[in-house]
Amino acid sequence: MRAIFVGFLIWAMAVCAVAQDLSGLARVDVAGSGIEDGWSGQTTLTLSLSQGVPFRVFVLDAPARLVVDFREVDFQGVTQNALLAEAGRVAAVRFGTFQPGWSRLVADLNAPMLPREIGMPVDAASGRAELRIVMETVAKDEFAARAAAPTHAGWAVQAAAPLPPTAK
Repeated sequence: MRAIFVGFLIWAMAVCAVAQDLSGLARVDVAGSGIEDGWSGQTTLTLSLSQGVPFRVFVLDAPARLVVDFREVDFQGVTQNALLAEAGRVAAVRFGTFQPGWSRLVADLNAPMLPREIGMPVDAASGRAELRIVMETVAKDEFAARAAAPTHAGWAVQAAAPLPPTAK
């Protein structure tokens, strides 16, 4: 499990240069978005976007939260109920502008969960993207050990860019 987390961090750092080249305002497609609890303590957050944007993901403790920062997503017309039809391992979700040029989504967690899979493939033909974060329930001490706000002064360049477009 630790190897997966370290592998993701290495991948995120490797794509920083690409992240700087992406810009524009992505819009959320509510019909293709949502948060659902699955089997074996897994919960999946899916966000369908009009285009790929750089993003970063981290967790915070006390209370437990999943945080996703985007450059930049328009959440206009999106409601909590549209993304989270029923509270489960995620109690609530909120989103909006974080700072100029950046948006944030925060999911309040009812159970300690860590991201196990994170991806944002971009469709080559349409440019549309889908952020998918699969979280897995973990022990409280493991969650607490990994929970931390990023501290890098140039955090904007730490954001992970979406994967290159895939041909269909």
